[in-house]
Amino acid sequence: MNLQDLNKNLDELAQHQNREKVIEFAFALVQWMGLESTPNYTPQLLAPKTQKLKDFLCPAPQTVQPQLYRLTADNQNIRIRFAVLKKLKKEYISQLVDNDPGSESFQNTPETLQTITKAPYFIHFATTPEYNKLILIFNHGDQKRVLSFRNRLTNTQYNKIIQQWLNIGTKSKPEIANLLWKSLDIKEVNTEFYKQIKERFDALIGIAKATNVQANQNQLKQFAVRLIGRYIFCWFLKEKEIIPHEFIRSATIKATENYYQNTLLKLFFDTLNTQIQDRVPLALSILFEKIPYLNGGLFDESEEDRLFRTLQLDDWLIPFVEVLENYDFTVDESNSTYQQVAVDPEMLGRIFENLLASQNPETEKSANNERKAFGAFYTPRDIVDYMVNESLKTYLASKLNVSSDELSPAFLANPVWPEKLNKRKQEAYIALQQVKILDPACGSGAFPMGVLHRLVSLRELLGLQPNTYQLKKDILSDNIYGIDIMPMAVEIARLRAWLSLIVEEDYKSDKSGSNFGIDALPNLDFKFMQGNSLLETYEGIKLFDESLLETKTATQRQENIEKTQNKLSELQRQYVSLLNDNKLKGTEKGILEKELKENKNLLGKMLRVGEPSVDYGFFNNGEAIGNLSDKLFNLH
Repeated sequence: MNLQDLNKNLDELAQHQNREKVIEFAFALVQWMGLESTPNYTPQLLAPKTQKLKDFLCPAPQTVQPQLYRLTADNQNIRIRFAVLKKLKKEYISQLVDNDPGSESFQNTPETLQTITKAPYFIHFATTPEYNKLILIFNHGDQKRVLSFRNRLTNTQYNKIIQQWLNIGTKSKPEIANLLWKSLDIKEVNTEFYKQIKERFDALIGIAKATNVQANQNQLKQFAVRLIGRYIFCWFLKEKEIIPHEFIRSATIKATENYYQNTLLKLFFDTLNTQIQDRVPLALSILFEKIPYLNGGLFDESEEDRLFRTLQLDDWLIPFVEVLENYDFTVDESNSTYQQVAVDPEMLGRIFENLLASQNPETEKSANNERKAFGAFYTPRDIVDYMVNESLKTYLASKLNVSSDELSPAFLANPVWPEKLNKRKQEAYIALQQVKILDPACGSGAFPMGVLHRLVSLRELLGLQPNTYQLKKDILSDNIYGIDIMPMAVEIARLRAWLSLIVEEDYKSDKSGSNFGIDALPNLDFKFMQGNSLLETYEGIKLFDESLLETKTATQRQENIEKTQNKLSELQRQYVSLLNDNKLKGTEKGILEKELKENKNLLGKMLRVGEPSVDYGFFNNGEAIGNLSDKLFNLH
């Protein structure tokens, strides 16, 4: 067995995509690791430990038994399980790993990996009924690292990971733990992917600048970030089969004359940004006609798009797409306890924040100096998770009048609602529906996305929720807001929010009348906005004012402020509603935008000369000023 043999097995899986080929590849990995397999390379059935795990497993083709198997013989340092899950989502994978029969070993406790016990290490393989990929999971305590195999071994898998696993089963237990855990460190992928995207980013700016010497540095960066962001967004859509893989692969670009002008721009503006019934016939219609309308604003044609519309970019696109083809992508964001060795939206945010703070060739500022100028420092995952959990825990504790410690079980990796608070679930649910969270320096959205995922977890824990897509959409609409000084960072924050919704969508190729089962994305123009939270006002709107601590007077003036806030909020709701329904165009759009600006400026003047007020109207619905502690929680 060598790496070429593994690649051959994986290639056969990609071509045939059936249960037999998935199992063959799984046993090939068992052999590569130097492990003894079950007799005759036949998976041996196991009984699921919990009803929930049983519900998450697919039944076997003939026996209808839940498909959970062991692939290795006993009395070895490693045991490998194999499961066919209904979905490869974090919740399903966690249920499999945390409730594996026989895995009540130190591996599922947060002790040092060097601990030696009689229990073996457990590695889990999983696939879905589509049988188009195999994933590997290795855990330590509640932390899980995941690697996906599909189509072919990526450069990182081939050169950095798989080679370390050769005959790993023959090594000592401390060596096994260290090798497996370190080989699945996402940092290796982060570093290599960023380096290659940075090269393509710089090359794109160079091409754009040479073509349009009048363009300023901000326009060049805005164009480059938006094009790369849109293409990678489409690459994520490919993972959900919303866009055909052959549509955006490098081979198609090579085979299509002027692909950028004739295909890519039509995909962006005439397809993804145009409702199905309004589209004009396009070349490659067989591919175009199966792509849904997305809305949301990501594919609106901008000033920079028009400025660089005549660029010839096929020679740039080909090596850029070849970079993407060398990596695995996942729409499901990693967090501090679940890390997939793949490019995910969280990594995308990290990459773009570094790109935006990268060296400026005109001013010769270093990346560090530019980061200082903009305050562009990326917050690590574990710190984000801590901030999210502590903020929401403190808020919820204040609403329920209990201690934060009492709520701790609800914020674990596998959360449970405290039994003593069972009678207060409805009260907690309402409090979570009403919470308003503003990140005044949101960057690419790390904190808002952390809040989104935790609010989803809490509200699902409390019950009474709609489907996950609608729940996420409600939270983005009602609970989360972000501001950043860098407009390009705001765009990436919006992109991550949209991707968090896309992961919950199920594409249906036979449902063209209902947009292929894909809901149009919400407009986030008033949810993530460009501004400077450190200034007294932004476009006349106060984002924070230390006079919040003072007692309000001048009742009439305050009523006028609230009246203007309410009007502004109503205009915003009207604007977003019409935009989401694709009814905001031309003259009407200009009139409404003018009225919005006039009311924002009017409110700004009132706030500058009037009594203390918090501008919730700009980010919410113009609610009257409430209790100071509530304000501070909302701003937190």
